[in-house]
Amino acid sequence: MDLAGKKVYLIGTVHISEASGKKVEETIRTVMPPVVCLELDAQRFGALRELDAEGGHFRYSPDVSELMTLPGLMRWLQQKLGEEFGVFPGSEMLSAYRTARAYKLPLALIDRPVQYTIARMWGSMKFSEKMKLAGYLGAATGAFLLKPVMGDRAFSFLSFMGKNRKLDLQALERGEGVDGLLAEFKEEFPSIYKTLVEERDVVMVKNILALLGKFDVLVVVVGLGHVGGMKKLLGEGGVKVELA
Repeated sequence: MDLAGKKVYLIGTVHISEASGKKVEETIRTVMPPVVCLELDAQRFGALRELDAEGGHFRYSPDVSELMTLPGLMRWLQQKLGEEFGVFPGSEMLSAYRTARAYKLPLALIDRPVQYTIARMWGSMKFSEKMKLAGYLGAATGAFLLKPVMGDRAFSFLSFMGKNRKLDLQALERGEGVDGLLAEFKEEFPSIYKTLVEERDVVMVKNILALLGKFDVLVVVVGLGHVGGMKKLLGEGGVKVELA
């Protein structure tokens, strides 16, 4: 496939960031691509449309059985983290969806099915990784559950990912510290990193390259953790990449 002259505007977002949503809107309006690509599969896109129907304020209220599952617990934690920063999780994907719809731009879902990813992740994890993940998720859950009683003191000893540090959202929005966080994540959870990041980078780039066989320009909206790997893979394929 001849990819000369093909270009991808790659937008790396923070899933609980209001600024990410604004960046997505501005880029789509400026570029007006023939297709907007989203880091979603059909199931998550359905949830996004449900969120849109609820006016962007859908609240996930799991029962105890749902919180006992990994997807349910992680979704609840992401919602709680979003509440800390005053923005709902997935707002940047909703911004992309609404902006594309407003300008009648087609959408492409470039990620693989979420259930397949979760099954692969859990199946590939060693017992030690599962125990470590349970500890980190338990620490994060404890922080949110204790906050109504202890206020911000709950986060002083049960902080982000179970470690004594706070999540600097503004720094992440500027792209600062992302490589360090990813390197630490890879060291702590090599199996999860391979499944959640590296494998999906390959899948999404493959789908992007297929679309570039039909279109010259694409806007691609993905989580910030995928930007480095996808930029490298696209560059190796001869695609010009501009980070938005």
